[in-house]
Amino acid sequence: MGKQEIVAQALKLDPAERFDLVDQILHSLDKPDPEIDRVWLEEAEKRLAAYRAGKVKGIPAEEIFGILMRVVFSPEARQEFEEAERYYNRQVPQLGSQFRGEIRDALPRIRTWPLSCQIEQGEIRRLTLSRFPYKLLYSVESDHIYVIAVAHQHREPNYWIERA
Repeated sequence: MGKQEIVAQALKLDPAERFDLVDQILHSLDKPDPEIDRVWLEEAEKRLAAYRAGKVKGIPAEEIFGILMRVVFSPEARQEFEEAERYYNRQVPQLGSQFRGEIRDALPRIRTWPLSCQIEQGEIRRLTLSRFPYKLLYSVESDHIYVIAVAHQHREPNYWIERA
């Protein structure tokens, strides 16, 4: 059976079945790499320690997104976000804008229900994006959310520096 025949068959499914099929296909393409997850966690622990020790200052989300919310980004998370946005815009016009939109749309969830996302390790939580292979690693501080990393799920920290 060729691609066109598969698509024709898929389009005959009811909307819920099509959604389930698309979800299964997308998840089959995006299997987390345990080694990359481990390296990201090490990096996130270092960044969180540096932040809490006062060695780095967070960047308010409104400075990055132009919206008012009490979410603060680490300098590295901001760089990871901006590099991913540039990368996607180079691949397909406006794809970076869609990436920005997905991050922006995820922030209210973190802000409103900060404890709803899964604990990655220790005090570090994660919110996995639905369309892009990224996760936000963050901590819940006493008066704000600290986004530690905008982590690509298949690449180690700082992979983008050589591309910049």
